[in-house]
Amino acid sequence: MKTKNRGLVIITILIFSMLLVYSKSFAQKGSRVLGEIMGEVIGLSSEEDEWRVNALCLTSIRWDWDDWVCYLTTNYGTAYVVGIGNSESERGFRAPCGHMGQHYDMAFGKYKFTFNLPDGYADNSFVLDLRDADWTASYSPPKDIWIRCHITSSTSSYFEWKRGQGGTYSSDMKSSIWEMFGIENGHENKQAFQPTPPKNFHCTNPTSYGYHPNLAG
Repeated sequence: MKTKNRGLVIITILIFSMLLVYSKSFAQKGSRVLGEIMGEVIGLSSEEDEWRVNALCLTSIRWDWDDWVCYLTTNYGTAYVVGIGNSESERGFRAPCGHMGQHYDMAFGKYKFTFNLPDGYADNSFVLDLRDADWTASYSPPKDIWIRCHITSSTSSYFEWKRGQGGTYSSDMKSSIWEMFGIENGHENKQAFQPTPPKNFHCTNPTSYGYHPNLAG
């Protein structure tokens, strides 16, 4: 019985090793470069007003990237960038590309971006899905996205976006990063993301040594 159990363990290890190689092979598609999502505000009455863009990850399952591998992470649940007056943000939200633990680093996840505007102006927000391993990898330049909050009154504003600093702003907001890049490869690349851990499983015979585990949902 112990020999059979040892054989099952070896087979399980081999399967997980194959999954890791499979996941890694997709993550190696194309070289990665730094890509950012810049914030911008226009319509403020004062060039001294400070504003901030907060990003909140709406998905508990998200991925980071490092050393040619995408992996599950619990980090980067929140991020932020800041700006002053009618200008772009001082930094941009940085795509997964070898993070350094900064407040502007993000994961492959679905985020809610909120423009926290100065007193006297109503905040505004939008949701953007960043779960595409080709972001900053296989997409052609420019890699950066600008998103501008256009203030029209103290209670109203709308969003515009463009690709690259020299691009033209569009008010047709998208709901995903791959839509902003025109889905150049036909669809978003989620094959590099490792399988998510199973939920609600428990072992019904944890003290039975030498037997296969019985898992129940």
